Amino acid sequence: MSAAAMVLLAGATLIGPPPRGHFRFRSVLAPTGGRRPARDDPRRWAPLVVAVVVTVALLAGAVGLAVALGVAGGTGLWLLHRGVRDRAARERDETVMRAMGTIVAELSIGSPTADACARAGAEILLDDPSSRVGRDLEVLAARVRLGGEAGASGAGEARRIAALWTVAAHHGLPLGELVAASRTDLSARLRFAAHTRAGLAGPRATARVLAVLPMFGLLLGQGIGADPLRVLLAPGAGSVLLVLGTGLAAVGVVWSERIVERVLR
Repeated sequence: MSAAAMVLLAGATLIGPPPRGHFRFRSVLAPTGGRRPARDDPRRWAPLVVAVVVTVALLAGAVGLAVALGVAGGTGLWLLHRGVRDRAARERDETVMRAMGTIVAELSIGSPTADACARAGAEILLDDPSSRVGRDLEVLAARVRLGGEAGASGAGEARRIAALWTVAAHHGLPLGELVAASRTDLSARLRFAAHTRAGLAGPRATARVLAVLPMFGLLLGQGIGADPLRVLLAPGAGSVLLVLGTGLAAVGVVWSERIVERVLR
């Protein structure tokens, strides 16, 4: 068996579905209420795919192609992680805003602050048992009930609520009004970010299309008989041009994403 075939077989083994016994043991040994990685999470298998493809290109002797594939794959992984991170941040802010609404409602009927936070955490965990906001709210409520302080540094995803609680306790301010004002501010920020993101969807799509447009040019040249792939895959100046073009396209994508991030920030 050749080395390339062995690399492909190893990659398929790592990426492919595990046996049934894996799920049985995981259901027994996994902690209750813990976050389990989704099988369809692209962050789990995308790096393996990139590594396998680059390794096969190296074993085939196409060093320039391997470097270009590595640059393109790294850029794609960077975009993937940014997308997952931004989506998780939006979901966290929406969950915090929902928890604030529950806390305001509980405080308005005279519930103690710890009970209000515990109630908000329980409602969130009822819909999403893996929510870190819900768990951190319950931990925050339990810590205060045991005589601790609502410090924002150790409150995790509930640090915004813990900071408001600390300010209200130190300055004698009504916590319900502080939480309501903070919830209004967070809602306005989320709406502004959503509108800005929607307005920038066109430029972002244009930047990504321009990044992959040279690939269609290569296919067109190959179709009319110019054979650009033979030049780019050949050692020497062709490989240098391939790596340079891929690097410039990756820099353009990263630069455009940084500009969008600066506008949203």
